[in-house]
Amino acid sequence: MLVSSLGANEGSLSFYLRAKGQIERRVSELDFDSLQIVRPPIILGERSDTRLLERFAAAVFKLLPACVR
Repeated sequence: MLVSSLGANEGSLSFYLRAKGQIERRVSELDFDSLQIVRPPIILGERSDTRLLERFAAAVFKLLPACVR
């Protein structure tokens, strides 16, 4: 199982999303018997650093109906 990122894409302008897309492709080329790639929108948890945009996105995400999440 690979935890990736929502928006992972090798063609992305974002370095992070581009790297995640490349990793997904390379891991899938390893020819495992089974591979699940999970792209959670936000991973919530306690952190020592402050991530204001992530906190804002998490607050907005909680307002969305469950069927959209």
